[in-house]
Amino acid sequence: MPETTIKAIERRRHRRESVHFDVRCIRLDPHEGGIIDNVDLVDLSQSGVGAVSENWYYPGQKVVVCLPADATHGSRQVKATVKRCLSRHAPGYRIGMEFDHNARDTWVNQNTELAVA
Repeated sequence: MPETTIKAIERRRHRRESVHFDVRCIRLDPHEGGIIDNVDLVDLSQSGVGAVSENWYYPGQKVVVCLPADATHGSRQVKATVKRCLSRHAPGYRIGMEFDHNARDTWVNQNTELAVA
């Protein structure tokens, strides 16, 4: 009987680049206002970021991620939507965030050295 290999289907449109740096994330919550959180970015692509946080985020939650721009411009605030939040990194949560369409275009155009193809 032939050996069968099962491969995970990659659904991402853009290649992810591994990164490791702390950034500020503002969780926009309609009931509590903006909540500032520090997250550890673990990957970055043209369409979003992956992060680890001690705090739980809910799918659909709107956030503003303060990404580094370059040495002279400090950081750039990019709007995103939480797509998933999994408790896989004890203690903490693995969060997938997708950049909002207009924010993604601005981020990619202004930060080509950090954005990946």
